[in-house]
Amino acid sequence: MIIHYTLPHHPPKTFKSESDIVIIGRHPRPGRPIDLDLSPDSYVSKRHARIRHENGEYWVEDLGSGNGTWVNGRKITEKTRLTPKTRLRIGWTSIEVEMEAAPPRPDTGPGKPAISGDKEESRGPEGVIVTEADREQGPDDSRDMTVTQAWRQLKALNDFSRALETDTTLDALGQILVKQLQMAIPNAQRGAVLLPDEQGELLLKAHWPQGDHSVSMTWVRRAFTKREAFIWSAAPSDASTHDTPHSAIYYDVQSAIYVPLLLGGDVFGVIYVDNYCARDAFSSIDLEMLKAMAGQVAMFIRDHVLRKDLQREELLRSNLLRQFSPKIAEQILDKAARLQRGGERADPVTILVSDVRSFTALSAKMDPDEVVRMLNEMFDAFVPIISEYGGIVDKFVGDSLLAVFGSPEPDSHQWEKAVRAALEMQRAMRMLGEGRKVRRLPVFQVGIGIHTGEAIHGFIGSAERVEFTVIGDTVNRAARYCDGASPKEIVISQPVYEHVYRLVEVEPKTIRTKHPETEGNLEGFLVKGLKKEDGPSGARRG
Repeated sequence: MIIHYTLPHHPPKTFKSESDIVIIGRHPRPGRPIDLDLSPDSYVSKRHARIRHENGEYWVEDLGSGNGTWVNGRKITEKTRLTPKTRLRIGWTSIEVEMEAAPPRPDTGPGKPAISGDKEESRGPEGVIVTEADREQGPDDSRDMTVTQAWRQLKALNDFSRALETDTTLDALGQILVKQLQMAIPNAQRGAVLLPDEQGELLLKAHWPQGDHSVSMTWVRRAFTKREAFIWSAAPSDASTHDTPHSAIYYDVQSAIYVPLLLGGDVFGVIYVDNYCARDAFSSIDLEMLKAMAGQVAMFIRDHVLRKDLQREELLRSNLLRQFSPKIAEQILDKAARLQRGGERADPVTILVSDVRSFTALSAKMDPDEVVRMLNEMFDAFVPIISEYGGIVDKFVGDSLLAVFGSPEPDSHQWEKAVRAALEMQRAMRMLGEGRKVRRLPVFQVGIGIHTGEAIHGFIGSAERVEFTVIGDTVNRAARYCDGASPKEIVISQPVYEHVYRLVEVEPKTIRTKHPETEGNLEGFLVKGLKKEDGPSGARRG
């Protein structure tokens, strides 16, 4: 048997054997001999394929190789007969078996099938064997490699489009893409897809083969920042490589394609393929195919992001409408995009905290249903008052309420509004107490504390439930002033008093802390009421 073969970057060679069976592979070892050693081609498996001469015909059979055996541009899955015009490729090595045209087999003729292994086949033009499986995999005229490859690429593009029509997640997209890249770009030996996270850092979402990758961040950044798709080929062996990225030298990249996922003016990531055997592995057709696939991916990602944003906004809106009035909810939604990226500082905001005095002892004597009805009566009275004065109810914690003035929008009258709201809340409590006396129900009182300062406001929670809230030392101190308020009292801090001193009558009050030796006592003011000369004010309501 005479076999002519050409390895990448090597001159043509000839292998001769007296045997009718030739095993092709690389790196032979005891117990696993091979006849034709293609060791320079790292794309060849250790025992890759078998060529057999029997009954005057030549056959090739793949031996379970990792990268397949290709006949006339198609990967074979069964024993296949060779003809004088057959183009055989194993790894990146081109192989030609020297033979005379085989005479017609006795059992074949016009209208009779040719037998290949145990499968029935039909004969195509000029002796090319086309199986039924081949008919499903490609065009009948497999003599033309260009036609075959174009069909494979179009099929891969079509399959990829269909896959994107299904309920595909963003995480699954990468795996689908690399699978179709291998079909669409047959000369690609490695490839990957990189997508940015919320901070814009490109993440390696999927790649093949498994294990280490050969991505060059120099070329990724070029494709991403310049919005440029390009084919790169290694310089000849005797040329300078100072412009070649280190990763390309390390992974012996001979040619590569890098394409941005571009849609309009937006870039959603980068896909790439490379080849470590041939400098001319890729063509302009391969580049255009990748650009077409990249456009589809970019459109999918944009639509996915838009859908996700709409779902997030709808979820946020429903949560806010449970938490705030429609007017306040819309104000918060206007700022949601910025606040969801970590919130922002608000300085100043004014925090009001109310709390039922002796609630634990009181509720212990009541049925659970009565306790809930009591709290609902109180909050039903408090929430409209806070809303009237431009505040928002941040949260309910048991028998406590936390309200915010001056957020999400700044308010130059927030201090007066908070104090006026507190006074009306205590007035509402007196009326509520009178009604409960008539019904012979337990009467309760609240204490209220108010403090102002800097806080962080934003959204806190999970993907399924988020709430707008404020956090910071100002909130904690407001709770401390509330703790220092006796039943029916309103205690404000010195910073609040500095803004409302012309509005209210007060008397000093010292609030003892649990650890006075380390924390010190708080100095505040007990609000006795509004000054009599107080007239209409822009801070009164709304």
